[in-house]
Amino acid sequence: MKRLKAFWYVYRRSLIDVDYYKDLLKVKADFSFKYFISLALVATLLTTVRFAVPAIPRVRNILNNLLDEFLATYPSRLEITVQDGMWQINQPEPFAIKAPEFFTAEEVDFPENLVVLDHQGTINDLEEMDTFMIVNDVNLIVLGNQNRIEVYPLETMPDGKVTKDDVTALVENVRSFSKYIPLLIISFVLVGTLFYFMAFRLAYLFLVALILMAMGNVLKMKKNFRTYYKIALHTITLPLSMEVAFILVGSEPAFPYWFLGFNAFYGIVVIYHLAKSGAASK
Repeated sequence: MKRLKAFWYVYRRSLIDVDYYKDLLKVKADFSFKYFISLALVATLLTTVRFAVPAIPRVRNILNNLLDEFLATYPSRLEITVQDGMWQINQPEPFAIKAPEFFTAEEVDFPENLVVLDHQGTINDLEEMDTFMIVNDVNLIVLGNQNRIEVYPLETMPDGKVTKDDVTALVENVRSFSKYIPLLIISFVLVGTLFYFMAFRLAYLFLVALILMAMGNVLKMKKNFRTYYKIALHTITLPLSMEVAFILVGSEPAFPYWFLGFNAFYGIVVIYHLAKSGAASK
């Protein structure tokens, strides 16, 4: 509780009290770095909740719908047998498995078929048979990113038989992992936002510190870069708070470079106040 109160005290004064920056000139840089880390962690937690909570049910529904559509699309009569690295099917070739509606319903131009099984299939058949994948006697041919064709050998296929029952069992196993979706989404968002608010913003503050240093030189302040960077660690409170507020309400700023503009403006106000009050010369 004491740490929370201390953080709130520093946050509030960094946000609205230019006189507070007189006291910051006397403290070690470690204090300011600890404050910034706490500020970044709060921003990370709020942003993670904002993005992760609504994403969890959407991702879970997408996964379940995709699995259901794949099961509905997979032919019940198809059996695939693999023996000594060679495959056979119990249907005439070429045999196509349609792509689930999940893919074809999107705006992306996805092929009509997910896979075509044809021992005589070639790269040209990807386009002619309008398929995402084609399996011939020795290779799996896939239409990759940016229409790049990728080829994978089939020589390592294990012996066995695949039926609709096997596919159904596999799908249900995959579905059972949906309970881990919340953890995966939260972890992904948490790591991404933590990097953004911590690493990216710390690097960005070098630019702000240079701007404040330039203003300080104009006002004849005899301070080193470390001092200006320490001040920037606190003046970022205003734009960072605004950024988190924009994220929480789902809004976009009206003009570009607003973050740098507000940070630099408030920082310059602080530097001007320190210079005119004589605090920076002590």
